[in-house]
Amino acid sequence: SALTKTDFHFPGQQSVYHGKVRDVYNLGDRLAMVATDRISAFDVILPKGIPFKGQVLNQIAAKFLDATTDICPNWKLATPDPMVTVGVMCEGFPVEMIVRGYLCGSAWRAYKSGVREICGVKLPEGMKENQKFPTPIVTPTTKAEIGEHDADISKEEILARGLATPEEYEVLEKYTLALFARGTEIAAQRGLILVDTKYEFGKHNGEIYLMDEIHTPDSSRYFYAEGYEDRFAKGEPQKQLSKEFVREWLMDNGFIICLGADSACNNVNNFFLCFTCNQIARNRICTVTASFAFFFCKTHKPVVNKFFNADGEALYSSTALLQPYAEIFDSTQALVQVPLRLPQ
Repeated sequence: SALTKTDFHFPGQQSVYHGKVRDVYNLGDRLAMVATDRISAFDVILPKGIPFKGQVLNQIAAKFLDATTDICPNWKLATPDPMVTVGVMCEGFPVEMIVRGYLCGSAWRAYKSGVREICGVKLPEGMKENQKFPTPIVTPTTKAEIGEHDADISKEEILARGLATPEEYEVLEKYTLALFARGTEIAAQRGLILVDTKYEFGKHNGEIYLMDEIHTPDSSRYFYAEGYEDRFAKGEPQKQLSKEFVREWLMDNGFIICLGADSACNNVNNFFLCFTCNQIARNRICTVTASFAFFFCKTHKPVVNKFFNADGEALYSSTALLQPYAEIFDSTQALVQVPLRLPQ
């Protein structure tokens, strides 16, 4: 079953914050962050959790945090549990640093509608969906509260509103581009393309630290490198590992995208989700689980035994381990060399 909420009371605990995906426990000078199995789309938490998602995300993030310490310091101290990371307390900047290597997702939707400037970055005419930018672009957003929507913001607006000093922003952008370059390099070694991602930063003892998760399918979009050029030339959708197909399913089934805090719209969306949660569960939970688990094993082959034993049997009993697992495993032959036996 999925873990969608925690309610711990640790010694010395000062507060707890339940985010879209993570439950963050304030322990004074440290944080304990629990990656739950919740999934969100368009800044709305969906009613059903995704089994294994939390531990997959947490372990991916831990791996990439460890792989980028030479670029910038980060908040991580330890991962005492597959779903938990403990780290130092940081005072976060109220912006998310989005970096894009390709024109897709919300940027493509805006571009298709005629927009030619995003977050102060001018975009050339004649681009196509999923086309690579000449160089990655940084398109920050505000960091919204739950139920509200992140909003695009330019470097100039960030400085004008005092969300960061010019010196701080220079460091944020420098770290963002360097981390994206490292993530791109690691992804390429696994046959993947890091398309876009987000980073969050904060200050600890006066120094800028990388916070939260990094390079996970929850915060990033990945394409398969094999077949990218052919699909792009034909104008076909790219095979990818991300939450985009969840967003697309929601849009295809009546979910309303709103800009800004709109309580009426949020009520409509919540009403929609209540009526479709069972359909979401039937059609998407297994696919999402398979997508996240497959990405984990693409980047964590040495620890695949955390999910399966030597006979290819799932280590955890869950009715969510259904046919999509077997299909994606058998088609890629990337995880186990024996057939996957599903729990009854």
